[in-house]
Amino acid sequence: MLRNFIIIATLVPFLQLFAAQDAIVCSPEKPFLAGDIPVNNPQVVLPLDKFDGRQFTITSWVAPGTTFEKPDSLETGYRGIAFKGFRGRQKVEFSLQLYNFVPNFSFINPVNGSWEGSLRYDKTLRTGKYGSVRVPLKDCLSATPNHWNHIAATFDNGSVVTYVNGKVCATATTRAKRLPFAREKVVLGCGQGGGGAPFAFFNGYIGKTVCYNKSLSHQEITALYNNEKSLYPAGKITIPSAK
Repeated sequence: MLRNFIIIATLVPFLQLFAAQDAIVCSPEKPFLAGDIPVNNPQVVLPLDKFDGRQFTITSWVAPGTTFEKPDSLETGYRGIAFKGFRGRQKVEFSLQLYNFVPNFSFINPVNGSWEGSLRYDKTLRTGKYGSVRVPLKDCLSATPNHWNHIAATFDNGSVVTYVNGKVCATATTRAKRLPFAREKVVLGCGQGGGGAPFAFFNGYIGKTVCYNKSLSHQEITALYNNEKSLYPAGKITIPSAK
């Protein structure tokens, strides 16, 4: 059973933080429409005394739009949901994003400077031990565009699992046994390019996003999805075009 949140505080515009022993919720007062160059994107600092990187879970409700140029295309490229780190110094503590609506969860291993996790490679998703198994993106479980989806990723001492709407999308094993957590903020709605500038803007809405300092089980992820899905419209929604 997940514990109840016990402290509520508003720390930045459009952001409420619900802090408990094992979770921080980055939850805008209403779903956040991402896609423009970020100015006031929701963001939060994870306390390092509670988040040591050995176990971690992030869950997020998202409604991704299609591409800016081709609204009926499934070729959307990267769309950042949550990012922690600074790529200008090659420090990516974690990145949760969609690529063609397939969730990716990755980070840069500080020991060898390589990307690890469940991540896109050409038209495949690198999974399995050290990314040795490549699954065609077209065969992967993916989010439904213009609908609300529950996306989740867990990390447990090197084991990565990603989920879409309570179902397992992919599993992977990394060489690193902990995420390289430092003091960079978690930012919603985009990733970062190689120099550290905002990149991979999320075209669509981002709702409740939660960081846990433990690795939730499949059953717990499914329970979260089932308990929260009534909070979001079940059918197709209209997503305004981003600038």
